[in-house]
Amino acid sequence: GYPLFTIIVYFITSLGKHYLQNLSPAYLVNASSCLFGSIASGLVAATVYEISTNLRLEDEKDQPIVRQSSSIAAGLMCAFSPLLWQYNTSAEVFAIHNLFVASIVFALTKYNQQKHSLRVLVIGAYLCGLSLTNQHTAILLVVPVAAWVLFSSTIERKKLIVISFVSFVAGIICYVSLPIFETMYPHAGSWGNVKTMRGFIHHFLRKDYGTLQLWSGGGDNTTEDMITRTLSWVADFAMHQLCHPALMLFLVLGCTRVCSPNKRNKRNVNSRKNVHSGIATGRVIIASLIFYLAAFHSFSNLPLSNSLLFGVHQRFWMHPNILCFILVGVGFDTAARAMPATAAARLMPIIIMVAIPLVTCTLNFEASDQSENQVFRGYASSILETLPPQSLLLINYDMTFTSVRYMQECEGLRDDVQTINLSMMTYPWFKEKQHLHQGLQFPGSHYTKGNTVAWLNGGFTFAEFLDANPDHNIYIAGRLSHEDPAYVEQYEEKPHGLVRHITRRSSSIGPVEEYRNSSLHAWQTVTKHLSPNNLPPETKYPESTWEWTVKKEFVDHLVSRS
Repeated sequence: GYPLFTIIVYFITSLGKHYLQNLSPAYLVNASSCLFGSIASGLVAATVYEISTNLRLEDEKDQPIVRQSSSIAAGLMCAFSPLLWQYNTSAEVFAIHNLFVASIVFALTKYNQQKHSLRVLVIGAYLCGLSLTNQHTAILLVVPVAAWVLFSSTIERKKLIVISFVSFVAGIICYVSLPIFETMYPHAGSWGNVKTMRGFIHHFLRKDYGTLQLWSGGGDNTTEDMITRTLSWVADFAMHQLCHPALMLFLVLGCTRVCSPNKRNKRNVNSRKNVHSGIATGRVIIASLIFYLAAFHSFSNLPLSNSLLFGVHQRFWMHPNILCFILVGVGFDTAARAMPATAAARLMPIIIMVAIPLVTCTLNFEASDQSENQVFRGYASSILETLPPQSLLLINYDMTFTSVRYMQECEGLRDDVQTINLSMMTYPWFKEKQHLHQGLQFPGSHYTKGNTVAWLNGGFTFAEFLDANPDHNIYIAGRLSHEDPAYVEQYEEKPHGLVRHITRRSSSIGPVEEYRNSSLHAWQTVTKHLSPNNLPPETKYPESTWEWTVKKEFVDHLVSRS
């Protein structure tokens, strides 16, 4: 349910088909993420500049070069931090989310400068609503910012509420596109049934995963509590996102500056207002940071002991990281202002602030450079090209389904192969999708475990699905969602490249030479795209990455063939 991201991707790829045919859809969307991430980093710099300008005391000499250096340093550090770099070059919702976080905070800065401005109020409320159509965790920024606006605004209360509500709804109304597109362009690979109000609310609240949860895989949050998860974030930010842990001192310095009571600027009213504006913005940022870390880490249920799931959890730390980079920038400015007034003393912090992001870029470039990364193209191609014509491929792994679906839908590779996500088959709403899978028979509403209430109420087992489609050439990638004794008794799986071929069990052993030749041909096709010589290196792709999982799957299937 990411309607805004889906719409943006649709327009970008549509423009690419007409004007940039030589570039793949993946490249175009990745490039758009780079654009969104770059703008977000620019807004981080602009926010630091605004806060630093507002915090300047009336008896303090104006030093725009210091503010500019600290602002640019904060923006570039944000851009070059490994986590943001990774997702600002990927076709994911997170680059746009980062842009919304930076935009809302920048709008907050302008609001604190002009609390009477209806234009700033309308833009801010609209951004808050629109941000929720891209990534739901934006609510953890919207809530504290909205609370501050309602508390502090000088606009008449009734007028404030009405204008804010209408503007917010104008942004979040983008969600209406989901049932419209589902009706106009029904697609077998789309998640959920949003054509009914009940199905729409179910989808909006992410009930298939669990509302306010990241994972439906049984995580009960017993291994790591909120404090443990927050400390993991602190360690990651200090040790990996900053080029040196000592830079945490600037974060502390930035927080201290906006939290310290202002005892100067008593004479000039405008100067007092500016300082109060900067302090207010900084304090709301700190409150938003604390609120996010406490709320997100209280609800998150991904087990961090699993390296891959840790990587999934980690990407939700970009939101608090952006807030921290703003405070680090304020800390830079504070430290530079404390230097003696000599030219040499003023020049030194500027040089340091320019050097820090350059060092950050240099240290992270090799690991973050994905210009040659073709792993998932090769992975999906090595699966699809091994399958006989008109095959049915059942997939129960996100990495496999998304990469295969991309190659089929966006690049037209092997669109004769029909693919079904087994996870989607397990939800009751799947019965509304069955008619989109032409030529297949479904012996019930959805795939479930045998001898259960869901099965008695019209569900079907995996074995029953196979029995209903005896004439299809069926392959599977991943594991079954439910135990199925009948399937184990009646069917067997034969390794076939990176997937497995499902056939009925037979009392007699089939021709060994025939299987050997079929398997050899499949692996010859696989190794055209993936081979031990070009698999992702573990030094660049650790266990927390999907690329590492591709390598593991390659090795596992190679072993299973033997």
